[in-house]
Amino acid sequence: MSDTDPRVPAEMVAAALAAARRLRKDVADVPTREIAKEAGISRSTLVRRIGGGRRALDDAVSATGVDPGGQWPVRERALEAGARLISAGRRYTLTRPRRRGPDAWADLPDPVSVMMRLLGVTDFMEFDATPQK
Repeated sequence: MSDTDPRVPAEMVAAALAAARRLRKDVADVPTREIAKEAGISRSTLVRRIGGGRRALDDAVSATGVDPGGQWPVRERALEAGARLISAGRRYTLTRPRRRGPDAWADLPDPVSVMMRLLGVTDFMEFDATPQK
């Protein structure tokens, strides 16, 4: 077990760090399926061993002195993006929100669909955006 969180075995922390090095990503951005693969176990077994949530694993990684990294929560990123648009003098009206799945990747620019696949994104929200005058 790790010294800081008895819910997270040290070998799971080691697997997370190894997967992050292999994928050249922050630990927080490594999908749990990749960490499980590195540990030689199933994703469900990994989730069980880390106490049911990703937060405990990221905290255990932090306790080793490694910043798990990762992105801000989606809500904060959306607010930041909106603030940038407003400060640039651009405003949009967002209408027709709809949930899209992997079938919609073909509608996206190639770099975006590739990044979504790499990040493990399966569903996303799409809106119609109309510039305000």
